[in-house]
Amino acid sequence: MAETNKQNKNKTKSRQSLSEEEVNALSEGHHTCIICFSNLDENIRAKLPCNHDDMCGRCHMRLRFLNEDKKCPICKTTNDTIIVDRDANKKFEEYPRWGDEIGAGFIYRKDVGMFFEETYFHESIEPLFALSCHKCNFKIDENTTKNNTGGKKKNKPRRLLEDHLRSDHRQS
Repeated sequence: MAETNKQNKNKTKSRQSLSEEEVNALSEGHHTCIICFSNLDENIRAKLPCNHDDMCGRCHMRLRFLNEDKKCPICKTTNDTIIVDRDANKKFEEYPRWGDEIGAGFIYRKDVGMFFEETYFHESIEPLFALSCHKCNFKIDENTTKNNTGGKKKNKPRRLLEDHLRSDHRQS
């Protein structure tokens, strides 16, 4: 009987929302992204001004780019800028920020308000914005679709891929 009462209390507590201290205690030492469950020790963390770093850079970028959501998924604080870095021990406020710069080795993507470690950006983030042909190595990225005068898009990426499929592979 006493055991049943203890189990009921635990169930009631789990149904209630957790306090901020309880959330912080549970998330201390976390090692996986709360969205995709990728290993954050091997992957790269997104660091927010609210000091949450529970998500990988790719998942945060998707939230910000696709959903236009700049809120922290944990505390719902709006964060205009976040930093994606491999150093799990470094906090957001420890980065030397000067406008759109935080030092060598980082790239700032203004449309999502994110600083990315340069190698991570080129290997993991840039390909998310590219279109490619499944039959050959033809690839269209953001740089392919910009002209050299003013940076305005000269052709839409999807149109370029359709033209490639039609002309090189006779598909429509």
